[in-house]
Amino acid sequence: MKKEIFKYGIIDTPFEKKCFFVFKDDVIYILYLVDSVEEAFEELKKDKYALQLEEDNKAAKTLGKSIFSDKDIQHNIKLGYLKGTDFQKNVWKHLCNVSFGTKISYSELAKLSGNPKAVRATASAVAKNQISYIIPCHRIVRTGGDVGKFRWGSGVKREILAWELENR
Repeated sequence: MKKEIFKYGIIDTPFEKKCFFVFKDDVIYILYLVDSVEEAFEELKKDKYALQLEEDNKAAKTLGKSIFSDKDIQHNIKLGYLKGTDFQKNVWKHLCNVSFGTKISYSELAKLSGNPKAVRATASAVAKNQISYIIPCHRIVRTGGDVGKFRWGSGVKREILAWELENR
């Protein structure tokens, strides 16, 4: 049986990282914020993806134009299969309702997701999001307002939040 071929590309962002994403047609399956394609492939290995990939930076640039210019991105971009548990997918669904340029706490997200006592599990689900930025995990902060950890670094998270605030 022939393996399905996905495209990948890497584009510049308004932040210090580049955007690497895996897509097919106009559907995005994975989005990482990285420094290089090599780093992205290491992330794919860590996340246990074994995909047949073909580089297509031209299509990536076309698709990527809307990623950092559309304030309602999570409602206008098609997402592919999300690898996760039902709990994680529920958290991600509610995460997509956090508006551009705003932030909420992990405990607020747990409440919105219908699991007010599952704050740690909610934080874990946020961290396992494989389509970062579009599923806006960067908008979730600690209760006291500290940005907390971020897969791509706390400095990048601060940059994204500041950029969104400026571009609201």
